[in-house]
Amino acid sequence: MERKDSVSFPTEMIVHINDKPVTVKKLGLISYSKMSGCIRELLVSVFDLLQAQAETMEQLNLQPGQKNLSVADLVAKLIEKNVEQVIHLLHICVPALDVEYLENEVGLEDALVLIDAILKVNNINKVISEIKKMITSYMGNGTMM
Repeated sequence: MERKDSVSFPTEMIVHINDKPVTVKKLGLISYSKMSGCIRELLVSVFDLLQAQAETMEQLNLQPGQKNLSVADLVAKLIEKNVEQVIHLLHICVPALDVEYLENEVGLEDALVLIDAILKVNNINKVISEIKKMITSYMGNGTMM
């Protein structure tokens, strides 16, 4: 029998948050599903805010300096509106970090490091690519899933 090498990513990654090592592990199917739901909610919220901001900027015909302030305002709104969703997402994906720690000790840069590790360990890009291939294959063959 021929041996096949694994092409999957490591099943865990250690990142440092406030000089504390945090292990980010590959999610099981239930947690993965919960993570996907959180990401979907975040994306909808972000797109809604981006669209509203673009419409406002277009209507006001802002100067370049004013546009920078508008972008800063957008970032503040994104954080303000979505911080609880981000905390929920991080807690689902890294349950070792309790909600209180996430709320009070994890900064924006830390959250980005955690999200990056979560996406890498769970190989999100490959999963999305494989799903697209499957759908294309089934649709091309006239077979419905």
